[in-house]
This record gives sequence, C-alpha cells and structure tokens, in this order.
Amino acid sequence: MLPEFNDRTRPLSRLLGRYHRLENGALAAALSIMIALAFSQILLRNFGGTGIYWADGLLRYLVLWIGLLGAMIATRERNHISVDVTSEFLPERWQAPVRVLTDGLALLVCAALTVGSVSFVVQERAGELMAFGKVPAWLAEIILPVSFLVMSLRFLGHLGQDLNRALVPPANPAPTSGPDSD
Repeated sequence: MLPEFNDRTRPLSRLLGRYHRLENGALAAALSIMIALAFSQILLRNFGGTGIYWADGLLRYLVLWIGLLGAMIATRERNHISVDVTSEFLPERWQAPVRVLTDGLALLVCAALTVGSVSFVVQERAGELMAFGKVPAWLAEIILPVSFLVMSLRFLGHLGQDLNRALVPPANPAPTSGPDSD
C-alpha cells in the first residue's frame, strides 16, 4: 500500500514500489529455498543415509528471515498483529487518537528493538561465530536490526497519518437535496 504522491514525489513512489517488490521477492525466495532445502534433507536422510551438514543451521536462520520479512510486509500493509477493539467499541471520533497511541507504542518498541539488535549483531561480529557452513552469525542475523528499523520507520509513517486524521476533522459532506434544502 503506497501513500498518495503528487508529480514532485513520483520518483519516491517508484523507488518505494521497487523496494516493496524487493521485500516481496526476498520473502518468496527465502520461503522457496527453505522448502526445497528441507525437502532435500528429508530425501537425503531417508534414502541416502546422509544430509547437507550446514542445512539445518541455514533452515533455522531462514525461519528467522521469513518471519521478519513477513513482519515488515505486514507492517507496510497495516496487517500486523493488533487488537482491533477500536472499531467495535469506540465511537468514530476516538478511533484515530487510539491509533496514534498504538502506533506510537509500536514505534517505541520497534525503535528499542532496533537499538538492541544493532548491539547484538555488533557483539556477534566480535565473537566470530559461524551460523552455518562458513557464514558468520552476524551476517545471518543482520535481518534483525534491518527489519526493526524498517518497521520503526513504517510505524512513524503510520503515526503521522493517524495524527493527521486525529487532528484534522473530516470534511463535511456536501448538502443533499431534500425537503429541507430550500
């Protein structure tokens, strides 16, 4: 879901569209690799008595990547996990302020997770641990700060949109013709 852009911001819209396709493609590729690798492991173990020694480690990291890429996309589409009690129980005029509060809290949580995950990845890099094969753990875990940063920026954008809705009253609908319109 792209925000509306005018002629001056059309290049930004195209850039965001490309980035969204990159996210979608990365998710599809990771899922495809995970399925193919898991299936190969099953075949090799059951019929060949062997397996790919680094495959289990890669599969664990692919689950992490798929989960976080999915969270990034869900946040982009505003389909992230949320409790939608506002539309059921709150009057219309309170829904936007409540969204401001929930988006603000989600932004704070994602920003804190960004900072924490950057620290974690830096420590992992210093430790020189391997995730699988010859791939360093910090490289496999780089999705953590990247995804939390992207989600933070998206929640910031959602917060701005919701603040606008909360502070700017909706335009009054045009009067309709009827017996009292004269």
